[in-house]
Amino acid sequence: MIATLTKLTTLTLLSATTVSAQGCSWAPDGAGVTYDMTKLQEAGPYFTEGGDLDCTWDVVEQNYTYFFQFCGNVDKSPAQSCDGHDGAVLQLDYRSSFDNQCKSAGKASAKPKYGYADPSDPASGFRVTYTGGDHCNTNNVDRQTTVVAYCDEAGLANDGANQVREIGGAKACNYEIVYHSSFACPTECPVTGDERKACGGNGYCRYDQDALKARCFCNTGFGGDDCTTDLNSGVDGTIVGLLVTVFIVTLMLGIALAVVYRQVRQFRDEGDSYMKLRGQELVTNDSI
Repeated sequence: MIATLTKLTTLTLLSATTVSAQGCSWAPDGAGVTYDMTKLQEAGPYFTEGGDLDCTWDVVEQNYTYFFQFCGNVDKSPAQSCDGHDGAVLQLDYRSSFDNQCKSAGKASAKPKYGYADPSDPASGFRVTYTGGDHCNTNNVDRQTTVVAYCDEAGLANDGANQVREIGGAKACNYEIVYHSSFACPTECPVTGDERKACGGNGYCRYDQDALKARCFCNTGFGGDDCTTDLNSGVDGTIVGLLVTVFIVTLMLGIALAVVYRQVRQFRDEGDSYMKLRGQELVTNDSI
């Protein structure tokens, strides 16, 4: 199911379960990355709408809407049929006429399992798997959902990048929600500014294989731990300072040379006058 993922802002009847910051982070031992999901938890819950899969032309999948939360269950149901269905992920079929149109697709209370969004890249983001959802009769398993939160430094991922997938095919009751956010970046890549961009929007969050930790790799002209230091402005200021210094020194040298030149001219004029007077005296003495 390909879907557009949107922050839940219009359904005011939903609120997030309150959790402590300590219980809303994941830091694998010795990995050099820490994922703090507090901001994601505060901004949720979220929802995404699924749809028919283009690749299964002979099967029409149900159009579910998924409500999900980080660090806890969605504690207020989006519909009456969701009453009594605790879940970090709720699966709702608005078009169904049956009372059981809402299902829990995974619970936070069932000890969520964490991992990297991309197992080969510790700085790529994180994934959390919620198990223990309502029983799925079609496959005789409990529903479960994995939310894959990718680190998107500048929040530029388009809507098509956020999806709902059915792992194992339709009716397998194993779902995967793909989500992108700057707050899904490790804390070693700080989110700064009003635009909430990791690495200041001037770099990329990557894993440093030498230092064995995540950090910001800044674009040319930017520096600092969060890539917000404009190195070009410092260089421009230094150049301006050097130019001013050179101008002042040149001006002083010019004045000094002018003074020396004036004194030399004065000495030469006095010498010429002395020679003229001396010549007149010699002529007068010879004539006596």
